[in-house]
Amino acid sequence: MSLDRVLEKLGSKLIRTSHYEVHINFGGIKTLNGGNASGAINVFEYVPDNGYLSMYAETVNLPGRQTLSKANTTHGASREIAYEAAFSGEISITFRYTYDMPGMAAGLRRLFDYWMDSTSDPVSGQVNYYYDYITNMDIGLVDATSDQWSAPFAIRVNEIYPKSISDIELGHAMGEDYLRNTVTFAYRDYEYF
Repeated sequence: MSLDRVLEKLGSKLIRTSHYEVHINFGGIKTLNGGNASGAINVFEYVPDNGYLSMYAETVNLPGRQTLSKANTTHGASREIAYEAAFSGEISITFRYTYDMPGMAAGLRRLFDYWMDSTSDPVSGQVNYYYDYITNMDIGLVDATSDQWSAPFAIRVNEIYPKSISDIELGHAMGEDYLRNTVTFAYRDYEYF
């Protein structure tokens, strides 16, 4: 296959992994309006850009899926027989922090801490109802070659909640680096839209 043919077919039509949008529907989380171990805060003071976190999301991994199977042997060579579809893994987003974020740099981190505490209160040990702390997240790859917003690939990730928040490393030798950390989300499934 010639390079000219590849350029003719693909050219600038390749979807770039660096052009994406991330939106978390913070309004759908019922437990964020009550008090818990993180204290009673107005959560929506800490939600930047109405939940559109693309500017702050440095990296995002799209979820995968798999088919679970078992070996089945009646006679002769065995066959792998599918028995269940499964959505694999978790979604990790690395967020970068700026001074002009709502609630300053700690605002987004505090928001995720508060959300995590609303799943299971670290002081009392009380676990809330699953449907009270979940919401959905939209992730879309954006066509940067167009003047109009279009997403050639977009998914809605259902029933997400923060499962872990990574440490934030500080150090004098990290002078030119900037503040960032990773939040890992559990999810049920995803759908295209």
